[in-house]
Amino acid sequence: PHRGRFRQGSPLRQHTRPQLRHFPAGDSTVGAASLTTKKHCGMCPTTASPERTPVTATAKDALKLRLSPLRRPSGAFAMLAVDQREALRKMLAEHRPGPVSDADLQDFKLTTTRILSPQASAVLIDRQFALEAAIEHEVVAGLCGLIASADHFETAHGELVGEVTIDRLIDPDSLRERGVVALKLLVLYRPDQPASERTDMVREFIHICEEAGLASIIEPVSRRPLNGGDWDWNE
Repeated sequence: PHRGRFRQGSPLRQHTRPQLRHFPAGDSTVGAASLTTKKHCGMCPTTASPERTPVTATAKDALKLRLSPLRRPSGAFAMLAVDQREALRKMLAEHRPGPVSDADLQDFKLTTTRILSPQASAVLIDRQFALEAAIEHEVVAGLCGLIASADHFETAHGELVGEVTIDRLIDPDSLRERGVVALKLLVLYRPDQPASERTDMVREFIHICEEAGLASIIEPVSRRPLNGGDWDWNE
């Protein structure tokens, strides 16, 4: 439902493009391919691991095919994210009188997608507020890949997004049939929390995507430790 229409406009700024990185087993995506930003979050390894399984030519071809709906014809990524939830509500509330309703959030997301998706190679939309409406009203430009957020955010530890789990209300097979080409999972890294829970969640998420024939996108975000100890963003 999101193919065959025209694409217009000039490219987005190139510094917004994500990088393709392969993570080794142990603390994040267990060798799976993911899209991340250039900023090191403390979760992603910065050097190659001797334990990493080499990527074969066949695997590279499969990866290229899986990622192609997220790229421009040039191969560049220029992806738009409108999957912010309570953080977006808070931001909008700072610039308008009165409360920001769920309908206000949906309208903002749909309008933003309609205007900017012709300039983007892919757009990320959340299930909670706008995904169904975006598909129904066909607001995503024809050559822009549609990514669905597959993360459930919980307010905790004094943070709007303090805990994250896989969104169990997502139906990957149904979404693929309706034009979604990838799922995205936000993963919180805290220096005082064990890696096993994160690793297990990412493994399950990647398996879900593989079973549905969808690309898997991991978004790692560094957060402060819960034990109140000192820490360094650069470590």
